[in-house]
Amino acid sequence: MFDDIDNQIKFAKNILRKKSKDYIQNYKKIKSFIDIEVEEINRLKNLNQSIIPEISFDIIDDNNDELIKKIKQRGCVIVRNVFNEQVVNNLNKELEDYINSNDYTMLIKKRNQI
Repeated sequence: MFDDIDNQIKFAKNILRKKSKDYIQNYKKIKSFIDIEVEEINRLKNLNQSIIPEISFDIIDDNNDELIKKIKQRGCVIVRNVFNEQVVNNLNKELEDYINSNDYTMLIKKRNQI
């Protein structure tokens, strides 16, 4: 698949150039957008703020226009407080039991030795 990657890239670039009236300007716009996004992510990271938008399950129906904008921008969202603590504890216990009953940690150790 990747044996002829250089030629595949050149071929794809030629197709894209033919489809765009001003591909250099388009590239510059895209690069500028990406640079702004990277700066914003680094800013949030430096402030120890979440990069991925978060919302509590109980306020999803509220007016969240700004959050919706961030979700569309990032392409994902973390929904908190979906399950009550008892449900979470039960799910965690089920997962722990599954891992133990299938000796999952031993499988990982064996896989890493290969």
